[in-house]
Amino acid sequence: MPVIRSHKTRCLVPLLVLSLALIACRSKGLSDEQLTLYAQAKTLYYSGDYSKVIELLEAPEFSARSGHQGLLLVAKSHFLLFEPAKAEPILQKLTRRYKGYTEAEIWLIRTYLAQEKFDKAEREIECAMEFNPEDPRLLQLAASLQETNNEYQRAFEYYSRVVNFADEIGKSEIALAQLYYRFDQKDKARYHLERATGMISPDSILRRPLAKLMEKIEKDTE
Repeated sequence: MPVIRSHKTRCLVPLLVLSLALIACRSKGLSDEQLTLYAQAKTLYYSGDYSKVIELLEAPEFSARSGHQGLLLVAKSHFLLFEPAKAEPILQKLTRRYKGYTEAEIWLIRTYLAQEKFDKAEREIECAMEFNPEDPRLLQLAASLQETNNEYQRAFEYYSRVVNFADEIGKSEIALAQLYYRFDQKDKARYHLERATGMISPDSILRRPLAKLMEKIEKDTE
């Protein structure tokens, strides 16, 4: 397949990500007004303008019943602004209403850890892992908590389970690099290949496609 080099295609990947997110939101009952606000907020979030996200989405239109995606984005923005105490009640509301809402549970655990509410963090981890016992993000949080509590043996066990996902994540890094390369974004492709190199095991079958793509990039830049 020939490499497409137009400026428009350079923007295609992030636009596809945003489009898929908006499709998911529409399927979960957001109104057109909510969808418009959420799309604007999502763009601001990716650009790191967390205060504007909060300003845009902290409105009566978003509630746990309708617009939970917007509330989650507000909570995440508070957390990234070093305001975990403001994120906490929003995330508690979401996790109470939606059992097994893993994304909200993960951010709630992070807010507890940031505030040194370790007992609450441990209870939330246990509840979340009941449904997702092998989620690497939950395993990492569990490991971090055990390390904080000086439970080093349990921390070793959890961290060991996390690194078992390295090849899977490395596979995604390679796939993302291939996609960037297809649209002539070689710097981003190289960045993700370098990340994959540090993740996957030396004897992994992923080493071959990784090396092949890196060779293509190096030849193209000569």
